[in-house]
Amino acid sequence: MSDLTPKERFEWLDAGRAMGDLSVEEEAEWRSLSATVGQDFSEEVTFDSIVCSLEESLSPSSGLPDGLVDKLREEAKPFHLQEAETVIEGNFNSTNPGLSHPVWGWVAAVGFAILLGFSIKDDVEPPRVVSGEALVDEIVADPAVVRLAFNLTDESPAGELVWSDAAQKGVMILKGIPVNDPAKEQYQLWIVDSDRDDTHPVDGGVFDIPASAEEKVYIPIDAKLPVDEPGVFVITLEQPGGVVVSKQDRVIAIAKA
Repeated sequence: MSDLTPKERFEWLDAGRAMGDLSVEEEAEWRSLSATVGQDFSEEVTFDSIVCSLEESLSPSSGLPDGLVDKLREEAKPFHLQEAETVIEGNFNSTNPGLSHPVWGWVAAVGFAILLGFSIKDDVEPPRVVSGEALVDEIVADPAVVRLAFNLTDESPAGELVWSDAAQKGVMILKGIPVNDPAKEQYQLWIVDSDRDDTHPVDGGVFDIPASAEEKVYIPIDAKLPVDEPGVFVITLEQPGGVVVSKQDRVIAIAKA
């Protein structure tokens, strides 16, 4: 920075102050220069007003992600205002010579950062919501689909399930399963895989039967491990959040291949 004139040094410091990343020493230097060359600069467009205007007119309510802000601040430090002036001059001089001032380099940088925040948010696709019926249709399209009947422990029908080994997806279509209070207990599915140890079935996910449930409840199967040869599907009642290993002392329903 030794090649900068006092005015250029003040402009560089003023930009850093507007961005909020000056050190204690730089802040003191800015105050000293503002009493001299800063008087002439005050009549021009200030960095503070630029940053505030851009924030008010362009920033989304949630602001830029913290990580992006930190990255932009770090990458902005090495930039020399004269280099920024050269870049901006090439883009704007042909239409408006006044826009070649170094300040517009910071305008472009801040504006680009804010627009980048918009594009990042816009590029995030919302999760696909699929109804139980639609998911069943996807699974039964597999010629090798497994379809089994669920029975309560008293052998009363409790619905059925469909499972695709190829897609590693499945759905339980349940009926007659009692409503549970999630604060006290939750249902958990276990899948006995013939290629695994029978004493360690695969966790198929935790689920609830809400009071508002219709006659049929569609529950996607959330297998935590790949399942190659599903032989038995067991629904148990466990503590809230489920368990890693079930004692199988409260078996609710079973479906066997």
